[in-house]
Amino acid sequence: MILSAIRKIFKNLKTLDKESLPTEIGFDLAVTENLPETKGSFIPDESLKTFITEYFRMYDSDSRQQLMVAYHDSATFTHSIASNNSMYKPNELIMKESHNILRLRDESLWVKLVKTSNVDIVSFLNKLPVTKHHLDTFQVDIPFFSKEFINVVVNGLLQETFKTQNSFRSFCRTFFLVPHNNGFVILNEMLMISNPSIKQINEYKKLIEKESSSSKADLVMKTFDFKPSNLVITSNLITNQSNVTFASSSSSSKLPATITDQREEIIRKFKEETKMNRQFSIQCLEENNFNPIIAYDVFLKLKQANALPPEAFID
Repeated sequence: MILSAIRKIFKNLKTLDKESLPTEIGFDLAVTENLPETKGSFIPDESLKTFITEYFRMYDSDSRQQLMVAYHDSATFTHSIASNNSMYKPNELIMKESHNILRLRDESLWVKLVKTSNVDIVSFLNKLPVTKHHLDTFQVDIPFFSKEFINVVVNGLLQETFKTQNSFRSFCRTFFLVPHNNGFVILNEMLMISNPSIKQINEYKKLIEKESSSSKADLVMKTFDFKPSNLVITSNLITNQSNVTFASSSSSSKLPATITDQREEIIRKFKEETKMNRQFSIQCLEENNFNPIIAYDVFLKLKQANALPPEAFID
């Protein structure tokens, strides 16, 4: 009775008077609680989102020299390549100046390899491979946030655009920011590059393909200088052997056989963009009311579904 009374107060009591207590037998059901939903990123301040977006835009630009304004005059920087990395040759700059202490036998290099000013940092960044960061892969964490000091950790994937194979990299950039004027500057940065997983690469390639298709559609819109109508696109994409139906809208109608000079120009440009022959280009355009934007979207869907016959690309 006394033990039971004590256990009601001290529910996790294991030992009493230097003796281990027997396991308590109970019939209470365990209380289940749902954990908070995991968020991909946590950015408490909108200006931080702008800072991150602008930083990587400048980093992926033709010249990283403009990043000078992003770093404090006395900023420090180190980068580290994962010890199991096989993406770079030993004599490449990015490997030679890696601050991975598992690789550095000479301890004096631990200090020498630290970049200690914005000039040194940007000079080094300019020598690194040309990259393309996809913001949709980013996971951003803010472990510490105050008016005087902010810690930002960005994880994601990048692509070294000058390479055709083995060009994807997983990265982690840890920034320590301090307020400057109406924004922030980087006081310290640590960059780590490692091998991405197969899953990461596949997801990244899908994002790139999606982005490429969107860019292509935008290019077609600008090329044709065409304002799309309010036609409704359906998913009725049908193929029967070599007979391909390009129709995407129930409201599209057949046009007269006469082709005006304006339509001739649309056919020429559409044929150039799709690489299809004239017959299939005209068919695709006619079945979509000569709306090249919608026609091109249907073309992409059929192509991705491998629904276009080989003869569509034979002149």
